[in-house]
Amino acid sequence: MTYKTIENALKSSRGQMSLNNIVTGRFNHYSKGYTKLVIKDMDLEGLLSTIGGNKDYSHEMKAYIAAGSSCGIMSRLIYNKDKWNYCAGQDYTAEMNTIRKILREVNK
Repeated sequence: MTYKTIENALKSSRGQMSLNNIVTGRFNHYSKGYTKLVIKDMDLEGLLSTIGGNKDYSHEMKAYIAAGSSCGIMSRLIYNKDKWNYCAGQDYTAEMNTIRKILREVNK
């Protein structure tokens, strides 16, 4: 299914959506189960502010999403209601550094 925004897709999902759902193009539709997902207009501002850091990662994030290969830690970046959140495992700072490192390596 193709959605214009992530907010529209979220209305059809089972509550929340991770960055991996967007990258792999699959999400859990409330009535159809796992379904193909395409977001036309991806607003990266909220996602990038969640990642933070001293650098603007917009180019790297677009490249990561376009590459289509998911990474487990990215499933912890969750879009719920109207904002992105990060659900840390044990060490928030180290995990954010890992995410930034993954994004930097996309363009190598």
